[in-house]
Amino acid sequence: MQDVDYFDWVDYFESLIRRYSKIKVKKILDIGCGTGTPTMLFRYHGYHVVGLDKSKDMLEVAKTKAKGLKGVRFVQGDFINFRLEEQFDAAVSIFDSINNLMNEEHLLKTFRNVRAHLKEGGPFVFDMNTKYALKEYWGNGVKVFDKGKILSIWRTTYNEKKMLSRLHITVFYRIGENTYTRMDEEHFERAYNNETIEKLLRKAGFDEIYAFEHLSYSKPRSNTPRVVFVAV
Repeated sequence: MQDVDYFDWVDYFESLIRRYSKIKVKKILDIGCGTGTPTMLFRYHGYHVVGLDKSKDMLEVAKTKAKGLKGVRFVQGDFINFRLEEQFDAAVSIFDSINNLMNEEHLLKTFRNVRAHLKEGGPFVFDMNTKYALKEYWGNGVKVFDKGKILSIWRTTYNEKKMLSRLHITVFYRIGENTYTRMDEEHFERAYNNETIEKLLRKAGFDEIYAFEHLSYSKPRSNTPRVVFVAV
């Protein structure tokens, strides 16, 4: 993730929050926060932030990174069934976390869950990889990235019928001159038509839905790789 410009991402998401929120935003829920970099950046923008993620290991990293930073809290929970005894002025989910939901039932449950944790008029802003991205960018193939101490091999396959991508990453991390430690992980992402996302958001209780090409205010096109949704 070292090539991701989280500063631009957070600035852009914040601009959408300011543009579409019907209430004053002081507290944000960051869903799928990972190791917490965007969570902390939102805090630096002046918001109180709760970061939620399913991975205990990632949350431990996030807590270490944010140690001593007041106004940030991390909790473990699943998208579909997390329950927090509080509501938020806005919610975000950054870097195609929502694509990890494999079917419409889980999408709907997640959207309903987010809606239940939002105050009336609070926006939910999230991005998703499109079918075009999973087919054309991920596709079927092998890519190798050499980042000095880290060498990673990315193997991808795409199922056209299910709009489903499988990504297998093998990482070699240098721990000595000729010694590496190896880690393997597997990710699945599913794409959904924009119309499906809008339908499920409305079914979950959101009244206003907006969609943009990432980092812009332009409407998505057929070859847009990443779409950002705003639901209020």
